Amino acid sequence: MQLVIGAGRGHKIRGLSLVELSIILVILGLMAATGLETYRQYQRNKITNITSAAMTQSQQAISAFFFANSRLPCPADPTLDPNDVNAGVEYCATFDGPLGCYGPPGSPGNKMCRVAGARNTANNTGFGLDPVLTGALPYLTLGITQADAMDGWRTKLGYAVTEYMTRPGNGSNGAKGFNDQDGAINILGKDPISGIIGPANNSETGVPRSYLMTVVSYGPDTRGGYNYNGKMTLPCAAATAALDSENCNGDSTFLDPGGGTSSVYSRQLNPPGFYYDDAFLVSRLSKDNDKWSMGGSGTSFIHTKVSGKVGINTRTPATDLDVNGTLRTKNLYASQVCDATGANCIYPTMLGGPGINCNGGLMTGIKAGQPVCLNVVNSTVYHPLICPTGQFVKGFDAGFNVICSP
Repeated sequence: MQLVIGAGRGHKIRGLSLVELSIILVILGLMAATGLETYRQYQRNKITNITSAAMTQSQQAISAFFFANSRLPCPADPTLDPNDVNAGVEYCATFDGPLGCYGPPGSPGNKMCRVAGARNTANNTGFGLDPVLTGALPYLTLGITQADAMDGWRTKLGYAVTEYMTRPGNGSNGAKGFNDQDGAINILGKDPISGIIGPANNSETGVPRSYLMTVVSYGPDTRGGYNYNGKMTLPCAAATAALDSENCNGDSTFLDPGGGTSSVYSRQLNPPGFYYDDAFLVSRLSKDNDKWSMGGSGTSFIHTKVSGKVGINTRTPATDLDVNGTLRTKNLYASQVCDATGANCIYPTMLGGPGINCNGGLMTGIKAGQPVCLNVVNSTVYHPLICPTGQFVKGFDAGFNVICSP
């Protein structure tokens, strides 16, 4: 069938046949579908890029906090509105308290929880499983914005930390303070060959169930996560979706099957029982293998890349440079020389330089930070003597003889 339209005397305008019209509609549909899929892929790429950036930002912020404070931060309350004074602020509550959920004063949800960890470490020998704190990433404490602490699906990043890692430690057993060998978080991984999911081995400790902390993105379905205003978007997945619920079910075990944000949407297509769309886990500090950098004039000066104190043979330096051992140097330049307590000091000028001033007399010692002088009336009465090797002049006796001392 064709449509013919009159267009004046002696003229006919031929219209489109139904077949031709159908072809055009099919072409337009294909173009629309292609454009829609292209736009959908663009949106996915944008979201995964935002999420990947959040992963990197959170890892760097936590690492910087650790290097500045010698501990890891506590979680923040995920239920707080961004206008709340405690939003994004770490809340540690009563240290080493009972298990359960809590929150800062005025919290509408009390969704920061203390749960049993995955193992009992030397940090807490004989007192049960080390506790783990769960909540949201404390962005304000870390010095980043709330936008930096949210993934591409506009969900707050979850955060869990072994509680004893939130206090500075001295590296000794039983101290209940930071020790990079005493994490109590279990990270499950997927064996690339067998496909079996089991405890991942922490290469930094050599044993499983020993991670210090973890940061998690809840993925496209946002289950178990909280939005910008502190409202849970969707409850944690049901037991039938055990894999997807592992990172929001309120325990100290988390799942990272690998693949990161690039595999999020493909994992959504997994069959029931294997569905899992959480975007990533961050379970390690960002450690710079080279802590020193060249600087100053040319390459003759070095400085540390991190702030704080430097210890040699000690994990708890008390001064800017703390050497627990013998220090050997050819030349030593110091404004004061003190004993181990730092309470009794002398000025190096007392030993050499303009600080020695006995007004023409002889210095026989140092007392109370001042030279002990012996005034000389007639120096001709003193008997010259060179002390043996390894000894020095200590003073003069009543007969004006030199007194040598080792």
